[in-house]
Amino acid sequence: MTNFNKFIYEQGIIGLMLGTISAFAISNLMEDLKDELIVKLVKKISFIGIIGNARLIASLIEFMLTMGIIYALYMFILYPIFSDEIKKDQKEEESHTKWKKEVLKEIKNLDMGTVYF
Repeated sequence: MTNFNKFIYEQGIIGLMLGTISAFAISNLMEDLKDELIVKLVKKISFIGIIGNARLIASLIEFMLTMGIIYALYMFILYPIFSDEIKKDQKEEESHTKWKKEVLKEIKNLDMGTVYF
């Protein structure tokens, strides 16, 4: 992992900023696609009177496309970049959980004896 990738992974605010910027870009792209392509296509395909609100259907299509783009960005770009760090964090969490369970088991087995005040 390069230093830049390590920095982005460790500093969550940078990832949040990049996600916000890309979300605005995707939102603008999808809005333009909806207005210029999807609404016109739905109006041409729909039969007279069957589909009354083409913008609603276009918004649903826009939502599905946006979720698809976000999923593709995560699976094919972000996850492969940070997969080593994610696996390392999971192993650390598992070892920490194992250690906590062992300590709690020892505490339960500890004989307190008689306590006098």
